[in-house]
Amino acid sequence: MYHRMKLKPYTPSLTPLHVRIYPPWKKLILSGTNMFALPSMAFVGMGYLRSLDLGKGKLKSIENDSFAGMTALEFLDLSSNRLTTVRREIFEPLTRIQKIILAKNKFLYLPTTSFQGLRSLQVLDFTSNRINKIGVTWDIPSLQTLDLTSNRLFRIADAAFYGLPNLTELAISLNPINTIKNNAFIGIENLQTLTLQTLDHVGSGGGRPFRNLTHLITLDLSGSNMNPNTVFFKGLTFLKMLKLRKTSLTPSKLWNNLRNVSVLDTLVGLEYLSLSSNSLNGLIPRTFQNLTSLTRLLLEKCGIIELPVGLLKNLASLRYLYLTHNNIKVLSASHFFGLQSLGTVLFDNNAIKELEVDLFKHTPKISYVYFPHNLISVVQRGTILPTVMLDLSNNPLSCVCDLQWFLSYLDTNILILVNPNNTICSPTSIQRFIGKRLLSSRPDSHDCGPNIILLAFIPFIVLGLIFVVAVTYYYRWKINYKFFYLKLAVLGFIEFEDAREHQDFRHDLNVIYHDDDEEWVERVFQPGIDNALPEFQRIAYGDRDLVIGMFYMDAVIDLVENSFKVAFIVSNTAIRDHSFINKFHMAVDHMNEVGFEKLVLVFVEDIPDNHLPYLMRLFLSKNKPYFLWTENRDWQIFFWAKFAKLMKANKQINDTLPT
Repeated sequence: MYHRMKLKPYTPSLTPLHVRIYPPWKKLILSGTNMFALPSMAFVGMGYLRSLDLGKGKLKSIENDSFAGMTALEFLDLSSNRLTTVRREIFEPLTRIQKIILAKNKFLYLPTTSFQGLRSLQVLDFTSNRINKIGVTWDIPSLQTLDLTSNRLFRIADAAFYGLPNLTELAISLNPINTIKNNAFIGIENLQTLTLQTLDHVGSGGGRPFRNLTHLITLDLSGSNMNPNTVFFKGLTFLKMLKLRKTSLTPSKLWNNLRNVSVLDTLVGLEYLSLSSNSLNGLIPRTFQNLTSLTRLLLEKCGIIELPVGLLKNLASLRYLYLTHNNIKVLSASHFFGLQSLGTVLFDNNAIKELEVDLFKHTPKISYVYFPHNLISVVQRGTILPTVMLDLSNNPLSCVCDLQWFLSYLDTNILILVNPNNTICSPTSIQRFIGKRLLSSRPDSHDCGPNIILLAFIPFIVLGLIFVVAVTYYYRWKINYKFFYLKLAVLGFIEFEDAREHQDFRHDLNVIYHDDDEEWVERVFQPGIDNALPEFQRIAYGDRDLVIGMFYMDAVIDLVENSFKVAFIVSNTAIRDHSFINKFHMAVDHMNEVGFEKLVLVFVEDIPDNHLPYLMRLFLSKNKPYFLWTENRDWQIFFWAKFAKLMKANKQINDTLPT
């Protein structure tokens, strides 16, 4: 039976309440009274009362024996009054009390000792007070729920809730908390739900405030300013639900580049994760790498422009994916690789322009797909579609002939089109379908007849192909030549060298020069050879080592043939000397005869191309080796290094290479 009665404020002129026998009421509502004080023995005779509502009043004080005799009371509502403190004696008669609501009063201090001895108390509500300090002594083993939302707590000290061993739900949201000590939650290891919404700052430094909450199942930090470290969530082995909505998180806060780990790596049992309303464009692909048990992921309103490939690949248990209100432009099958359990995806309000044909080839269980308010214009033939529902409303769909197959597919009733009244044909549709519902826009043979423009261009296409074939045949040799160049550039070629080394010849090197260049050879070239090629000890310089008893030209030829390398010192004086050119001619003939590039030119000065003898220009045009001497000391070091390298072997002449 419910009974509501209005009490006048108690004053000294009123006579004390006398003992009366009331009906066995179970619930009494006295909210909205004008009493400033609750009198002594106010409820004597109401021993059967289980629920008492004194909320929305003006109470400032309660007598120690106001609730005397209320041994059956289980629920007490004192919310929305003007209480600033309560004493232990007030609640001592309430031996069966289970829930006390003291919300919206004016408490500055939470008097923990006032509730000692209440062995049946399960819920204590102090929301919307002015509490800035919590008492140091709790002793309420039966308490299961404590709500301190909307107060003025700045810090949670060590062991702040010690003495509440069976507490399973704790709410401390909307407090200006900037410090949570590492042992703040010691003693409440059975806590299952912790709500810490809209805190000033949490997670900086190397703190681990949740390390004692080994049985925590739900953690809500939404609206808080977070900067978590890599061990912030360590120890939350049984955590199933984590809400981090609007927590100032960024990709760099979720991934530690120094340790190459994710802040979320320790949450291997997590099933629900909300990161919505954070700035998360550019997420590191391995951010969710250890969340193999995750079934629901929310990334709504995160400013994501490009979804990283590989971000979701380890989420084998994921069933629901929310990516609404972002700016994603492109989706591909690689984004959903490994999501074998995915059944529902929501991509509302993005900038997706098309659905790739194989977008869902890696998601065999896909059933519900929502793409409203995007930029999709067509569903290509053969696109893998969900099995139950598809939402393409408020997209600029182009109702043209290419969409016939999709309409036929919808006719099978296998797939339900969600919100069909807002699935409208765009201005790019066939004229008579613009602005109409997709399901009522059926192109027929009149709309989808043969393409006259394409038919008209067929003769031109055929003529073009004939012309291309004719031109290709006419220039086949030049084309083949160019392809040969390309083959050399890509595949390269094999070089062969003379198996003989310099020890197998009478002379290691034969140096041929004009008499006017002898001074340069003795001053520069000969010392350089000695330093660069110390192993070359048998070097013939000029005519000094010609075989005695032979004709001059025969002796020159003999020296060339029996030398491992032949070097010609070229100068302006030398190229005007017929004897020098004849020697060069004989050396080239010998080189062509043996088939190895044993000849090298050393220019002691720069000579214009049009001054060079024809045979020498022809020699150089074949990419044959030559060197130009310079007075620059750095270049001289380079000169001798290259010269020494060339002297090591004789390469076989390859006439198939282009010049």
